[in-house]
Amino acid sequence: MNRKQLLYLIIPVLAATAFSGCRSNKERKAGTASEPVSVTTTTVKQEEIPAQVVFSGTVGSDHRVTLSTKMMGHVTAVPFDIGARVHKNDVVVRIQSDNLQAQKQQIEANRMEAEAALQNMKINYDRIKALYDENSATKKELDDITMQYKMARARIDAIDSKEKELDDMFKYAVLRAPMEGFVVQKNVEPGDMAAPGQPLVAIEDANDLQVTATVPQEQIGQFSVGDSVDIRIDVLDGKFLTGRILHINRAGDAMSGQFRIKIGFVGNPRAWSDVRSGMFAHVLWQAGDEQLLTIPKTALVDRGQLTGVYVVDDNGQAVLRWVRTGKSYGDRVEILAGLNPGDRLVTHYTGRLLDGQEVVSN
Repeated sequence: MNRKQLLYLIIPVLAATAFSGCRSNKERKAGTASEPVSVTTTTVKQEEIPAQVVFSGTVGSDHRVTLSTKMMGHVTAVPFDIGARVHKNDVVVRIQSDNLQAQKQQIEANRMEAEAALQNMKINYDRIKALYDENSATKKELDDITMQYKMARARIDAIDSKEKELDDMFKYAVLRAPMEGFVVQKNVEPGDMAAPGQPLVAIEDANDLQVTATVPQEQIGQFSVGDSVDIRIDVLDGKFLTGRILHINRAGDAMSGQFRIKIGFVGNPRAWSDVRSGMFAHVLWQAGDEQLLTIPKTALVDRGQLTGVYVVDDNGQAVLRWVRTGKSYGDRVEILAGLNPGDRLVTHYTGRLLDGQEVVSN
């Protein structure tokens, strides 16, 4: 027997063996699919779910003070950085005041001179007045000494006014925190030149934090002052706090159609002790109930990037149906597409469930 004849004998044998194997696999799969699987089902229906609307906002203070000065001079110290907590009367900015100190010393010298002159003038006035009462001095002499005495007193008054003005300038050389709060803006550093009216440092009240949120014009009419809302601070691990609407702006932005609302924190102040001005927040508001199609999350079947569920058709077979999910509500999830009310949904099964497999409901 030559090689060619041998090949003619081997090829049919191999083909028969392969066909036998394929047939065996198909029969095994068919046998598995034909075995009914016990499943638990529920009827898909719409449910009333509390409707929650979310708005973006920012934490800030309703009491913000920007400190500036009336004098020009070099900044010598800015002790606190942005975010630092300050107490009332803490020094937050110092401005060089050598010129003011020199003026202060000059005023004190002028005061000593003027007080000495006034004391001497008082002695002369009393002497001339006594002589006039004894008809030993003329009326003109009394009038002249009286005028000089008044001028000496006026000089003291002028010095007092100048000193008060200088003391007021000293207040703008050493700027102090008007309240307890946080430094939220810092526009100068040591060595910079401060100018009259220039904003130097801004401080926000630490005890008056609020959330300012924007609401579309279509929904602003649903809010009222005093309404309770939930506040979520994402940067604090999604911490939830309770808030109350304090103010609703009556005029919205003409370009965006957005209205601003201000929300205050309520409850124990320790609950929001970690909240800082400038943090982003989400305001969650309950807008009544709405009818949604929801199912248990345990019924979802993930296939790569697709999500599906098993439903039982009229023939008692499990059918894999792809769905589009929406928001989550606890252990349930909203179904936006792929299911209809009345469908029999498979919520639990034992073993392996295949598309088209016969099932038996518990």
